[in-house]
Amino acid sequence: MTQDQEDVLALISKMTGSFEAGDLDRVMQTYEADQTIMFEPGKPVSDAKGARLAFERFLAVSPKFSYSVHE
Repeated sequence: MTQDQEDVLALISKMTGSFEAGDLDRVMQTYEADQTIMFEPGKPVSDAKGARLAFERFLAVSPKFSYSVHE
């Protein structure tokens, strides 16, 4: 695994762990201020306030993540 791949995996682990812990502030720290996130097909969210609101809704369902390494 390359360093870039390790960095991406570490970031994903931090974000998903933060979701599972219900720590929205920490989730938000894993995103750049000028990010664009696709929460729904064809509906990009590019502002931090909108992203936070969408993540709050996502947290309301108490998400649990499982994934494996892929290319």
